[in-house]
Amino acid sequence: MKTYRETFDNGPGGWYGYAEVPGQVPRELDWEPGHLTSRSPWWIDYNHAPPGAGYFHMLFILNTSGPQAEAIKDAGGPNPFIAGGFPIDFTGARVITQSRGELRAQGANVLVLLQSVVEGICSGWVYTAEPFRVDEQWAEQTVTLDPNPAGWTALGSRHDRTDT
Repeated sequence: MKTYRETFDNGPGGWYGYAEVPGQVPRELDWEPGHLTSRSPWWIDYNHAPPGAGYFHMLFILNTSGPQAEAIKDAGGPNPFIAGGFPIDFTGARVITQSRGELRAQGANVLVLLQSVVEGICSGWVYTAEPFRVDEQWAEQTVTLDPNPAGWTALGSRHDRTDT
């Protein structure tokens, strides 16, 4: 089994965010050796508005297969996940983070989102069974992506996007 590990020692490692503007413009995250910071305001992904799963902020994004658009390469730098040929089957994968932050949750959670496009149709799933805690002190957390369907929520689409 191959293990992907990003320490952010040499740059953002392909990770990026979206700017708070229409059109999903990739933006650089704040990088310092050893860590990456995502700050609001974030773009609001309204593509999954009710009757879909809801509105999303994507704090950290990593593409797991390529090719990558030039704007994504500019925002995230070289992507060792793609370059290293890591597997994209995340069944049972452990996602381990060392993080800290501030969050006025108001019912929101920090979750893993997996999304893919197959034959022109985008399908996304959020692992709702095990949210990440947001603490002001550094903490290591592990979330294991259990394949049990009860732990996953399909993103669905807003009323005018159900054909894509």
